Amino acid sequence: MSGLTLAVAVAMLTSAYGGLIDPRRWALPSVATLALPLVTAGTVVWLLITLVTRQWRCSLITAAAVAGSWGPVTSVIPVGLGSTPLPESESTSRTFTLMQFNVGGLGFWTYNRKRQPNKIFTYILKQDPDIVIMQETSLSPIHYEDIPAVNVMLDSINDRYPYREHGYHDVVILSKFPYTRQHFDHIDPCYIDPDCTSEYNFDFEAYDVMMPGEKVIRIMGCHLHPIGLRKRQKQLFKEVTDGKVRDRSGMEQVKSELIDRLLNAYVQRAGEAQLIRTAIDMSGGDLVMCGDFNDTPASWCYRTILGDDMHDAYRELHRGYLNTYREDRFLFHIDHVLYRGDLRAVSYERGESVTSDHYSQIVKFEYNLP
Repeated sequence: MSGLTLAVAVAMLTSAYGGLIDPRRWALPSVATLALPLVTAGTVVWLLITLVTRQWRCSLITAAAVAGSWGPVTSVIPVGLGSTPLPESESTSRTFTLMQFNVGGLGFWTYNRKRQPNKIFTYILKQDPDIVIMQETSLSPIHYEDIPAVNVMLDSINDRYPYREHGYHDVVILSKFPYTRQHFDHIDPCYIDPDCTSEYNFDFEAYDVMMPGEKVIRIMGCHLHPIGLRKRQKQLFKEVTDGKVRDRSGMEQVKSELIDRLLNAYVQRAGEAQLIRTAIDMSGGDLVMCGDFNDTPASWCYRTILGDDMHDAYRELHRGYLNTYREDRFLFHIDHVLYRGDLRAVSYERGESVTSDHYSQIVKFEYNLP
């Protein structure tokens, strides 16, 4: 019992705090953070077992591990205590709604040759958010105006969102309000320009949006380096989770095809996260940072972008675990909406996935006019 208790405690603390270590120095602890929800559940079950069997010393050690991991655990499995109220002001408060959505290339639009309205855009128009930040808007050099299923809806899209980017890039914006696109010299334009590379591995965009009441809020969107698993590797992951991989050759295949890819992705995202954090530090005033991080709230990447000045709408307003990715048993919370400044998140909702492998997120913000 003592040996198992120590193993449970080490697993709990490692999965909770593996994100404190820069993956470029040692990436393996970052992989452990993926398991934090499952490890937490297992640790709580073990705590109940030690209490029922009256193994008090084991109970104390297990409870200490849970208590010591409380901060990281509640970032992944939030308790939803609510956001901090805005300071009292004589000015009138206003609100806007933001949708963050990895649209997965707008679904299987290539198979739709009958000019039927695209389901992703149909969903967006139905939800009617004020601002939409999308990732994977285009997975090939094509404008979404050239897609028959989108072209048939252009009048409705233009009427609702007169200020928008085209769909050639990975990250784009749809906005009811005017904006100015921002550029940062420390980010190589070719690093995020699809014209310079054949792979969509990283994209970052920033827009200064003029809200009603002449309030400027900087909205940033990003899509960080994915793991990039192929069909065979996804099948291998299913075999692992089914307990079918037990022999030595199978475990070596897991290491070479799954773990090594995970480690490489963590290293790539670490550099991208620092670029984004620098852009945040260079930006003054009210700011919303959202996107597909491809990383959980326990990771080094998330911690770096969050810093000590950002709030997480999911952590503040939701209760319980909620995945934002839904395919191939990778049920992780990897899409985030962070913010800072004279803003307050007043509602958080996980929307539908429609045809994407990600769920949309809809956050309502309140702000004060100067």
